[in-house]
Amino acid sequence: LHVGPHKTGTTSLQFFMTSNRAWLKKEYDIDVAMRKAKDGAFIANWISNVVHHGSNPAFVSAPQFRFGIQRLSEALRSNASLAFLSAEDFVSFDAESWAYFFARLSEALPGGFQFCVRVVVGSRSPMDWLRSMWEERNKKSTSPTSFLQEMVAMRQADQSGESDQLLRSLNVLQSVFGSACLHPFSYEHLQERSHSVAVFVVCNVSRKLNATGWAACKKRIQAREKPP
Repeated sequence: LHVGPHKTGTTSLQFFMTSNRAWLKKEYDIDVAMRKAKDGAFIANWISNVVHHGSNPAFVSAPQFRFGIQRLSEALRSNASLAFLSAEDFVSFDAESWAYFFARLSEALPGGFQFCVRVVVGSRSPMDWLRSMWEERNKKSTSPTSFLQEMVAMRQADQSGESDQLLRSLNVLQSVFGSACLHPFSYEHLQERSHSVAVFVVCNVSRKLNATGWAACKKRIQAREKPP
């Protein structure tokens, strides 16, 4: 599960994974449970609205949500050893939302079906991330907010006293999945090393390659990331 957050290379990763579905399954035994880059958003947005607002979101239909869950179920039951799903808004899930997600997924799987979960979550410099989020929210707004307002709104402390939104999300992920299942990465570090998020997801997290195998994997991923 790739859970975002926004502004950490998520869109590029999603487009790469969906554009190379057949190749990833053949070469790296990964079944991408998404037909289009933003398919995972249907699942995340549906759950967020149902769990916290008691209503279905206007922009996601029940069939779209069911199709997304069914596609993930099929990927888990396929002959591939790994299934991949990505949505930026997964990072905002609380424990109740994750419980709803796995309950619906279990309903779509055979009784007693078991699987393990690896969670990939990105991070950025807090100031850079806040600025990116502020720019994204305001670029089409006719009533833009000031950057100072954005900082104040997003630095409110939660019940545990944590004011950093990314750290709050990481705390939830640790409590739900356990630290051993988490695979965090620094967006800035990947950029400094000229590694894409796709390289990290496929070569590091999915296949757990190292040394020569990792270098070959990185080269193959980067070759397919380059525009024709």
